[in-house]
Amino acid sequence: MSNSHDPRTLLIRSLIERASVRSLIGQNQAAFLDVRCGIQRSKEFKNAKLLAECLLQQCEIAAAVNDYRMTLSVARDALAIYCQINDCKGIGACLNNIGISYDYCGEYKKAIKYYRRSLMIDRRLGDRPGQAVSYSNIGSVYISLGKFRKALKYFVKSLSLERRTGNLVGRAISFNNIAGIYYRIGDNRRALHYYLKCMQVMNHVGDRKGLAVVLSNISTVQKSLGNYQQSLNTYLKSLRIKEEIGDRVSQATNYRHIGVLHYYLGNPKKALMYYQKALAIWRKSRDWQGQVICLSGLATMHAERGEHERAQRCLAAARSMVKKLRARDIEFLVCVTSTEVALAKLPRVRVKNAYVLAERALVLAKALNTKPAQAEACLLRVRVGVALLTLCSTQCSVLKMQTIWRNIDRDCKIAIRIYEQLKRPWEAERARYFHGECGLRLWKLLGNMGIAKPGIRLNAVRQLVKARTFFKRIDNRQYLNKIDALLQIK
Repeated sequence: MSNSHDPRTLLIRSLIERASVRSLIGQNQAAFLDVRCGIQRSKEFKNAKLLAECLLQQCEIAAAVNDYRMTLSVARDALAIYCQINDCKGIGACLNNIGISYDYCGEYKKAIKYYRRSLMIDRRLGDRPGQAVSYSNIGSVYISLGKFRKALKYFVKSLSLERRTGNLVGRAISFNNIAGIYYRIGDNRRALHYYLKCMQVMNHVGDRKGLAVVLSNISTVQKSLGNYQQSLNTYLKSLRIKEEIGDRVSQATNYRHIGVLHYYLGNPKKALMYYQKALAIWRKSRDWQGQVICLSGLATMHAERGEHERAQRCLAAARSMVKKLRARDIEFLVCVTSTEVALAKLPRVRVKNAYVLAERALVLAKALNTKPAQAEACLLRVRVGVALLTLCSTQCSVLKMQTIWRNIDRDCKIAIRIYEQLKRPWEAERARYFHGECGLRLWKLLGNMGIAKPGIRLNAVRQLVKARTFFKRIDNRQYLNKIDALLQIK
């Protein structure tokens, strides 16, 4: 090995640093070129340590674009080199990257195993910043497992270490992680408290990128409180900062969230426009996960607008990327979207297909073991039930209709309860809308068969009126028009 002042060493380290900066500002293709050049020169220079450092940087760029297969493969290559040269710090960093790959792919036990191995090395080295990162990573896995209290314990440990080392940025990240836990368990007051503490630190250290992130998170809490216009304004503030600093990849996240808010507010054209902006950025940066999320949202919106060919194209593109990602939550998302697209047309064959997909979504939701997934799967089954009742004719038996209704009634109540617990009012009221819609359709069908069930109609109207009050408050004309049309059923 040569000394640190050797021109070849300086060149390779410069390539690594430039790759890191380029990745941070979203220029991931250029970052990959830099790191590959560094790898080639390290091999020519026969410098194992520099080669391992280049590989480690390649891991981080691959993770930035959600290519976790590459992250895992390259991290293992780097680990082998660090083991050969007995570089414990490098070994710990590689173990963390391997853990991140398994975490993303839903192999949580393996992720925790590697994070803990990294943590043990950091403890042995007395590397407190490294320990803080490992604690934070372990906490993130427990979030994925739905064990929020356990995740909170690890984030608090990370915060304690960051305070002892005086790492202000690390402290802000811990505040952000703790706030995320409180948001997930529905304690929006504490979530805002910690997000504001994070924002205070980010302002103090002048971290504009961090400030943009925490503003986006604050907007998420505002959205969960039903303050959609306020949430939209906060996301736009975050977006302006990201545009100022040239953070293209993060801009895509804001575009998508702004699109979601326009969708909630009943502005489908604006929602589509912002989703397309996000998709363009994620395609350029080769972010597979971002592309699948955007394509799934576009497929749903096109299907709702009756643009079935566009919906199918978006869905096909999303499906083609699922195998590359090997992530359960992404597979679940695409399964949900497939069901929604199938439900957009009402021929019986499509309803049967939607039923199979909805049952598959329920299986995936159980594997994910998260409340939002469970609620979404229940709501899909409700929508399939509504479609089945829509297709019911006078030849359909009363028993069959009542069985469908009992399942719908049960699943709707589960979905509404979960969404209310999670403080997601838009989703809760949408579930209430489907409950009311199905109740009215059943009442109408039974009435045509000479069977009077006034209680079903009364309960359905109550559900629809309650949902209407919410959608009127946020001025969502789409759902207001749907509810008004249903309430005209005699």
